[in-house]
Amino acid sequence: MHVMTGIIYACHNACMTSSSNNPLTIGEGQNTSDLKPIWIRLPQVTACYGISRSKAYQLANDGKVLSVSLREEGQIKGTKLFNVESLEAYINSFKA
Repeated sequence: MHVMTGIIYACHNACMTSSSNNPLTIGEGQNTSDLKPIWIRLPQVTACYGISRSKAYQLANDGKVLSVSLREEGQIKGTKLFNVESLEAYINSFKA
């Protein structure tokens, strides 16, 4: 296993599991902590991937990672979400 891959999966277990002591049950033998998120917020991007806030926005603006802004019409601020698969693809593109 490549070191970066191990860090990413360890981070998913540490950063992206259910915060509840009693996670919701999805199916027999599976709970929400077994699921990998599709979209994450900026604090998880910085904590789990070591990408700074400004770098994450730059990557999104340059089209190197997918992001969306959840914003109601007329609102100035929104919630920025980053696509996990595109973040990992970007990081993995640097593998030798």
